[in-house]
Amino acid sequence: MKKGISLVALIITIIVLIILTAAVVLTSVNTPQTAQLAVFYNNIATVQEAVRLQMNNNLTKYVANGTNNLIKYKWVGVVKDYTENNAEDGISPSFNSATIQGINVAKIDFTIKKNISISDEEFGKYYVDNKGIVYYEGFIYDGIKYYNRLITEVLVPSTTEVPPEEEEPPEEEPPVVTGLYDGLFNEAEGVNSPKLDTGMTAIYWDDNENEIRQYNNGILNTAFVYNDWYDYKASTEDFGIDNTESKWANAITDDGSYWVWIPRYAYRINVGFHISTSSPIEVEFMKGKTNESTGRTSFNNLLGQGNWNIHPAFKYVDGTENILSGIWVAKYEMTNYTTNPKSIPDISIVGSLPLLNFFTKSLSMIPSLQSHLMKNSDWGAVVYLSQSKYGRNGVQASLANDFVTGGDPLESTTGNIYGIYDMNGGAYDSVAGGLTTNIINTLGSENAKYYETYAAYGEKYGDAMYETTAGEYYANGMLFASWYTGYTLFVTSELPFILRGDYANGGNTGLFSFSNSNGQAGVMFSFRPVLWGAP
Repeated sequence: MKKGISLVALIITIIVLIILTAAVVLTSVNTPQTAQLAVFYNNIATVQEAVRLQMNNNLTKYVANGTNNLIKYKWVGVVKDYTENNAEDGISPSFNSATIQGINVAKIDFTIKKNISISDEEFGKYYVDNKGIVYYEGFIYDGIKYYNRLITEVLVPSTTEVPPEEEEPPEEEPPVVTGLYDGLFNEAEGVNSPKLDTGMTAIYWDDNENEIRQYNNGILNTAFVYNDWYDYKASTEDFGIDNTESKWANAITDDGSYWVWIPRYAYRINVGFHISTSSPIEVEFMKGKTNESTGRTSFNNLLGQGNWNIHPAFKYVDGTENILSGIWVAKYEMTNYTTNPKSIPDISIVGSLPLLNFFTKSLSMIPSLQSHLMKNSDWGAVVYLSQSKYGRNGVQASLANDFVTGGDPLESTTGNIYGIYDMNGGAYDSVAGGLTTNIINTLGSENAKYYETYAAYGEKYGDAMYETTAGEYYANGMLFASWYTGYTLFVTSELPFILRGDYANGGNTGLFSFSNSNGQAGVMFSFRPVLWGAP
């Protein structure tokens, strides 16, 4: 006898199908809107970058033409209908097209749209303020109206009518808005954003380590996701457990060289101060160029155990003191010394030049971005960040046991592809530092802002020498007294210039290792420039 489906079973089946269908519909309604928020974030970042590029191109163009009053000229082709003739006549652009959250803004000129895949109607919804920050007329998601990544408005209707006289007065100052690549403090990320100048392109890598560039052959890559660019992620593990999750920001300059952003920070060495045992370095990122970090507003700025110091690599003196929101450090040791030095991976470190040549080649590499040979404090800024919870959390970069740039990600300061390579092993890094008389006579008094002078061991903080060693050879008879048992050979009158990092097969290498040289050419010497960015 054939068996059929009972009426009860049929009803149950129908009910189950209805429930499943309802579940699918609910999911499908919610998912697209979440995706739209991600698209909104990416689109506004793309328009912001196009605005920044136009402004930088304006400055480059009009500086070359010897134009005065650049403050007005930078808005040509940025603010809608603002022309070169307006700037020439001294007419300021008007930021009165609309008001967004108390901020006066102007429509963006359609010149900006040429490399952006977006409809005219949609592009007309973007605005710019007098700081160059981009806004959208309002994207609504989950009860919140988004004007850009940081400026939002909660759309919750009030249940109580407030008499006019009891309304709170408007804020006197509009909220401070920072971009993703202007060097200002990024509240969302908790660090100073990487400062991209003309000729620099942001870059990150996908899960298969394929490069994703902000620009491809000069065309803006609208698929570039700015939220994937960097994340100075703090370890939550105990000290000494490796952190390989932090993504330091990377960029490429027009010559093909790779650079890594070290944002301005303050640090403290407490229990491990001036001993040979690797110890924690506490780091708090500074807010822009202010004297406020994410944790405090008061600093010691003195050599000493437990002192909170703003790292000295983020300032220089050139008549007056100049504060830097961060520095760009060459990702790799340099190659092609004698012709066209570059910071690129998988190239043999060949050639040998004296310290003076390393210094002059660094200065001439990208002068518009104030390129210079890495100073001893610059080295310290990198290795302290690597030692902190925002780097390897007390695990040293693995030894680069050859003379080829790059290598295994564990050889980097982050333990992944986003860090700086060739700092433990590779070749010796010649840095711009040494005994006062020798360094001045060799590199020139006119270049004083680009080097550091020493009279004795133990006079500076932030350079990964006295603070991270128990002593040094000539003063204390200690040859391997740095953290991770690296060399501790301070400079002498015969060997007055500082070397860092030791070399492949050199024995006692390490990020905190230091040695000395006479400044002459050596087959195991290399160099690494740093960019301060456009002045």
